[in-house]
Amino acid sequence: MEAAKKSRSGVRSWATTTSNQLLEACKERPPRKHVVQGKKEELLRRLQSLDEAQEKVEQLVVVEQLEEEVKEAAAYRAKVSEALYFAEEVLEFRF
Repeated sequence: MEAAKKSRSGVRSWATTTSNQLLEACKERPPRKHVVQGKKEELLRRLQSLDEAQEKVEQLVVVEQLEEEVKEAAAYRAKVSEALYFAEEVLEFRF
């Protein structure tokens, strides 16, 4: 269990870093759409890795703690995913 959580922690760190980089790319004026697109794709890959790491943790957690684990994971994923909404706006907007 501890190994799965440690692995998930590393994946979360990468997802957070990539999300922050995507937000920064979106804030550039004018935004470089190829950079935004690249970071968006990278974040989607990081989120896929996060989902896989989370699934491993959920398989190992005791039933009584499962709901708490899922709520925590969902909140984290939602926060990191906010950058994707900004990226979509940037990529759809014509400058």
